[in-house]
Amino acid sequence: MLVLTIFAMLCLLLIMYIVGRNLLFPPVIFTGVWLISLVGVLLSGGFFYELYGTALLVYLTGAVAFSVGGALGLWLMGGNSNHAQIRVPNIYSRRAIRRFLDIVLIILVAGLPLYWREISSAASDVSTELMLQTIRYNQVEASGSAGSFSLINQFGGMAQFLALVMFYEADGSRERRWRAIVAIVLAAVYGGMTGTKGNIVYLVLTLYFISATKGRSLRVLPLLGTIGVAVGFFAIGVVVINMAFESFAGAGAMFTSISEQILTYWLGGIVGFQKIAENPNVIESTQPIYRFFLETASSLGMSVNVPSIHADFTMVGPSINGNIYTIYFTYFKDWGWFGTAIIMLVLGGGLTVLYKRAMQGRIIASLFYAMMLFGLVMSFNAEHFFLGLNGYIKALVFFYVVYRLIPYMGRKPLWKWKRHA
Repeated sequence: MLVLTIFAMLCLLLIMYIVGRNLLFPPVIFTGVWLISLVGVLLSGGFFYELYGTALLVYLTGAVAFSVGGALGLWLMGGNSNHAQIRVPNIYSRRAIRRFLDIVLIILVAGLPLYWREISSAASDVSTELMLQTIRYNQVEASGSAGSFSLINQFGGMAQFLALVMFYEADGSRERRWRAIVAIVLAAVYGGMTGTKGNIVYLVLTLYFISATKGRSLRVLPLLGTIGVAVGFFAIGVVVINMAFESFAGAGAMFTSISEQILTYWLGGIVGFQKIAENPNVIESTQPIYRFFLETASSLGMSVNVPSIHADFTMVGPSINGNIYTIYFTYFKDWGWFGTAIIMLVLGGGLTVLYKRAMQGRIIASLFYAMMLFGLVMSFNAEHFFLGLNGYIKALVFFYVVYRLIPYMGRKPLWKWKRHA
């Protein structure tokens, strides 16, 4: 049945490419990612348990519903014609935007030691080599509780948003290129301080998607190179975080262990979800669609239960376990077949509308669509749309400040150089 599902995914991918005529078309990316992942499961041999039955039907149903939604969204937005609507800010607005970005960059550079002191305060009693592991462990433990608002704690997310915008604003000039490089390195450092491997993967892939969206095309070879860089950084994180306490007989044994870890992160959720597809109640639901609202209510002092976002572990192979269960852990487990189909339909249509706006050259849509593409690519791992609402809202606020509020202020005398006494 796995082979038949792979063949059906391939047919769906070809149909969606004919419909969208662009590799950036959301159904093409979604079906392509799942096709490659299912082929990966097929080729993994006995590393994972056999994949069959209900889970495969869920994957195919979700892909079809998402593709139908994308096709409808494309039709509603006028098909494949893209009429560029790029609004070039006037010289004063452009100067104001870049001054603002420079100010934010300076603030984040100055705030780096403050951020480290904030997040490392709970791990001050451990040795230096165990610091990142302890910080990550503390964050996992606190994932189900609401913390108090801290401006310093927002610097990590702000650094990522700034890196995306600085990269978009890089126009080939030396000064803009170096600012973009500094902002990207700064975002990587902020992310690395949390001991989370996913931050650098998110940054690398999203930067590539920004470049692809600006160029209105996705090139396969640069994408493969970007994935290689992301996997390389992820492997470093595996060694530093996951294997900090392990010793190996040699480089070969360490490489084998790293490869198995990466394979588990990539395909383990696809195999693990099979258990949930057969019995949705076998594992507690920890990632519901409305989790963002629970977290918000809890942070406002309301008495609500916010479960840890990390689900229970289950065996996904003869000697390996995992606790990731794909995007359908959020959809199918809580909403069943009909709910999953409707959610995927709406998601496909909504992302296609955003895609069309990005293809028309709208800056905020381009940046936001690049962020959404990361969620599509990582759908084999977990749900990244509803669960990421907190970050998406903050990102939209930042983008609107940069490209709406600041240009408006740039037209005011306050932001212009005073040339007359």
